[in-house]
Amino acid sequence: MTVPLPAITIWQPYASLIATGAKIYETRDYPPPAHHIGKRIAIHAAKSTEDLRFLQDYLISGLRADHPDAQCDAIVTALKNAGFSKLVDMPRGAVVCTAVLAAAYRCGAVDNTGKVFVTRWLPGNSDPLFIQSDPFGNYSPNRWAWLLKDVQPLAAPAPARGKQGWWSWSPNLQSDSALLSQRRPSAPGGSPELFLE
Repeated sequence: MTVPLPAITIWQPYASLIATGAKIYETRDYPPPAHHIGKRIAIHAAKSTEDLRFLQDYLISGLRADHPDAQCDAIVTALKNAGFSKLVDMPRGAVVCTAVLAAAYRCGAVDNTGKVFVTRWLPGNSDPLFIQSDPFGNYSPNRWAWLLKDVQPLAAPAPARGKQGWWSWSPNLQSDSALLSQRRPSAPGGSPELFLE
């Protein structure tokens, strides 16, 4: 019998960016529970499409050169590099990977190179004074960057009902992954399937 893992639900495209290794920090306005530090957790892709709307709008605008958006460009590039060709290709309502929650850093000021001064960290005191930000998170002062290491994508997304906050996921109770492929979700807002190319 497999031991249940602590799980956290993350909106797309961020859950897939973690699963593909592009996003190494999950940023939140609170620290994770200290007892989860150093433990393997499950990353669940939310069923909601709310966070895909900004990306959809950006794609509809044709990635306009007159109004570039570095965050959207970085997300589109990372998704294409991971093999996604359409927004609807990203799994939703499923666990997509597991990872070790290695540390958590409370963010301070960010310099002009994207380095974030760390004002507090979990666990211990041997961690760096700075971390490098990326375009996939909000590193504003007093937010937390949760460092995810040893990411292990699932062979197939495991359908699961997510929750707000922390919840428990049992890998041995996962539904048949064929169910996920049978219920292909519609594009955000009922729009056509948008290609990332």
